[in-house]
Amino acid sequence: MHAPFLEQFFGLGRKGTIVDNKPKPSPDAPEPTSEQRLRLILSQLPAITWTVDRDLRFTSSLGAGLNALGLHENELRGRTLMDYF
Repeated sequence: MHAPFLEQFFGLGRKGTIVDNKPKPSPDAPEPTSEQRLRLILSQLPAITWTVDRDLRFTSSLGAGLNALGLHENELRGRTLMDYF
C-alpha cells in the first residue's frame, strides 16, 4: 500500500541509525526486553506503527512519526481507520 500523504512528512527510502545514548550498563545488568528495544527504536524512527482490532479500530499507535501529524502515542485508540483516513 502506498500512502502519498506520508511522503510529505517522511519521504520514502530513507535509512538511518538508532542510537541509545544511555550510559553503558554494568555487565551484571539485565538485558533490555524486546518491548524496551522496540520502544527505543520507535521513539527515534520517523515512522508510525499501529494495531487495529477486528472492527478496524485503533488499539495502539506508536512512533516518532506521530509528531509530524500532530498526534501523541495512542491518541487514535478507539477511532476507526475510516474515522481517521
